[in-house]
Amino acid sequence: MKKRILALILSVLTIMSFTACKKAEFAVKPEIGTQHDANDGIKTIQIITGEGYKEEYDEDSYDTIIKVAYPVVMLYYGDENNYSGLSKALENNNKSDKEYLLNFLDENKDYATECYLEGNEYFSPFESSVTSYVRRADTQVTSILYFGYEYTGGVHGNYYYHGKNYDTKSGKELVLSDVINDKDKLAKAVSEQLDKHWSDIEFNESFDIAEIINDETTISWTLDYNGITIYFMPYSIASYASGVQIVTISNEEYPDVLKAEYKNTPSSYGIELSSDTPFYYDVTGDGVIDEIFAGGYESNEGDSGCIDITVNGESFEEEEWFYGYDATFVHTADDKNYIYYEILRENDYRETVCYDLSYGVKKAGSVDGGLRRIFHEGGDFLTTQDALTNPEGFYLKQTTQKLSTVSGYKEYRTGDDGIPVTDDTYFTFDEESTFTFTLLQDLEAEVYDEKKNTVNGNKTLKAGDEVLYYSTDNERFALLKCSDGTICRVEAVYDSDLGYIAIDGVNIEEIFDGIIFAG
Repeated sequence: MKKRILALILSVLTIMSFTACKKAEFAVKPEIGTQHDANDGIKTIQIITGEGYKEEYDEDSYDTIIKVAYPVVMLYYGDENNYSGLSKALENNNKSDKEYLLNFLDENKDYATECYLEGNEYFSPFESSVTSYVRRADTQVTSILYFGYEYTGGVHGNYYYHGKNYDTKSGKELVLSDVINDKDKLAKAVSEQLDKHWSDIEFNESFDIAEIINDETTISWTLDYNGITIYFMPYSIASYASGVQIVTISNEEYPDVLKAEYKNTPSSYGIELSSDTPFYYDVTGDGVIDEIFAGGYESNEGDSGCIDITVNGESFEEEEWFYGYDATFVHTADDKNYIYYEILRENDYRETVCYDLSYGVKKAGSVDGGLRRIFHEGGDFLTTQDALTNPEGFYLKQTTQKLSTVSGYKEYRTGDDGIPVTDDTYFTFDEESTFTFTLLQDLEAEVYDEKKNTVNGNKTLKAGDEVLYYSTDNERFALLKCSDGTICRVEAVYDSDLGYIAIDGVNIEEIFDGIIFAG
């Protein structure tokens, strides 16, 4: 079977936020946190991942000379208290990775500058980056896969995969012998899967699978919901050109390899996928793992991009116009399997597209918004986002354009057809992007009870009053919070004849001072 060449792309996303003129209390939705599950008491936990970057550039041309990107992995807000040992382990790993990458920048920037000045026409920026992917996150095991890439000149860079596996309750890092019954059985299973999925490459004559597996200091692996996955780096069992070889030893095909306690998993979960890298999972229901690629290429210079999902060599392609994407494999409690593509379009607009893997691959549908992201102010450019570990409860964030440009989120779950659905009518706004308006004239508003979703009379807001832009459904209504804590609702609609948003026929710019729309 033809293997794909791993695309090594470091994307930097610029996140715009608008800060309120005045701090005020804003809408707070209860955080999702750890989710309960009926399967042997195992529950999913929520993980936040992120990436910070730093670069040096030429001051005349603004060309990048050297850049680094470091990963951030941490527990969801509040869960750091429930799993303090794991929280500390993740924090220490974040610190170690950041120190290594910043040292790389300091140690190589002079040489990178020298190479740039010698011949910038053919120069490629020096780079070291590490990206994280959540492979498993539940109350028993947390498994993170790291992909690293490093380039310091020459024909090509070097890349690798490295797994970090933790006991969630204690935070102890697991070694292979902690989770495997018999390494000899594992070695035999790995050899069989290499022969099945990587038969078209030429292996090194001298490599010994049993010897590699026995060396617990160097072998790279992740503990997954369906088994254990082993990663062989370039040169370890084949040439550099052959890339990374990946095999998954599933619990269904090899029931004696993994210890019994690590086979207990939640009934639904999400797995972050590395682009154009084989992912092994039984989606056809025949007890044998299938080979899945979730890839694509992005729009470039006026050309449309393409989503490309391949299952056992059968490819599904769909033209899409986008500038980046992230893919998550979703398994539901009713044993359905999907891939969510979070697509980045112009002006940071995001869309979540669902592809159903039940019978081949087909597009199920899409919803506006992407996983909740936060841009962190500070010396480095750091953006974090929620990882979709639990299909029964996750947030999608989008930009609303009712009384101002404000980002907000709703809670979603995977619907019966795979498409994310929500019971929320109104968005919860991020604190950093809320606005306080001053009324320029009196305004009649409805008194709104957000808990009961009912209207209880009217209230006259007076000219000169300050109100917090509290929420919107981004379709018809906007909610305002008064200084006395009352929530008021106004109907704000776009008048296509007049070309502006109006309340009772009056332009909102004539009603509120402090409105800001993104250009």
